[in-house]
Amino acid sequence: MGLCRCPAPKTMAGVDLDTLKALKLDELREARIREIETGRAEIETRIGKVLFWTARDAAADLGFYVQEITLAMASGQQPQNVVRKWKTAGGVMDLPGDVAIHIGKSLADWNQVRFNKEAALGAMAMAAETPEDVEAITWETVPQGG
Repeated sequence: MGLCRCPAPKTMAGVDLDTLKALKLDELREARIREIETGRAEIETRIGKVLFWTARDAAADLGFYVQEITLAMASGQQPQNVVRKWKTAGGVMDLPGDVAIHIGKSLADWNQVRFNKEAALGAMAMAAETPEDVEAITWETVPQGG
């Protein structure tokens, strides 16, 4: 076996660079989850702007409603004729089925923006060459090219 002349891993306060990067990825994941779970999205619809919670339970409830609409459509009903009383972040409203479908798609898009941001910031963290560069990346950092 030969002598390895590998450079010593870069460290910050006793943590090597690879571990620091892994911790940063965890931090970014937690920030994305927090933003989704506490967020509100303002969605423009045919009946006006709707302020909708972005938390997973709100999205899941909407998903159940969209399943009901899909079944109704399979039996020949028009989605706009399926209406449920719905509590949104902006208050209680009558939510027509076609608008619920539109909101569901918009929420998926809203969430995707957060996943894309996490991926871009994570890539920046993984490419960082110093502990200081890793630490400088926060959820508020504007991703490169974004």
